[in-house]
Amino acid sequence: MVLTGGPYKLFDHYLAVQPWEPRFHPTRAKAPKTAVWVKLHGVPIACFYEAICLYLGSKIGKPIKVDPATLLATRGKFARVCVEVDLNQPLPSSVDLDLEGLPQSLISIEFEGLHKICFHCGEFGHAEDHCRYKNPRHSSFESKPCAKAMIELT
Repeated sequence: MVLTGGPYKLFDHYLAVQPWEPRFHPTRAKAPKTAVWVKLHGVPIACFYEAICLYLGSKIGKPIKVDPATLLATRGKFARVCVEVDLNQPLPSSVDLDLEGLPQSLISIEFEGLHKICFHCGEFGHAEDHCRYKNPRHSSFESKPCAKAMIELT
């Protein structure tokens, strides 16, 4: 039940729960894929059905489940879906709602508990103001003033 009941958050950070492995070593553990709760802002309340929410979740990663409050439409401001995402792949900041019979609209995404997401490059692990693609000063060793001086001396 613990493995399928999550994802679990502790002090607004995700707690990774996985099956026991005999040779597990915590300092070498990698978690490239994780289940996260995603808030989908801008979904019409008429679309708060499990199939539609899972479809939108599939545009982000592997959809796992829909929050019961979403299915009951008790919030109304956003739909909430649990999605497995690969943290080594860029994460989207929005998805298109492109269902037949509905006007196409852009749905903004909020990842709960993932605090270091860059929405410039989509990578997890740094904020946009530290993006090496947006800010060249964060991109490489050669861009730092001390490094330039060392290169000139050699």
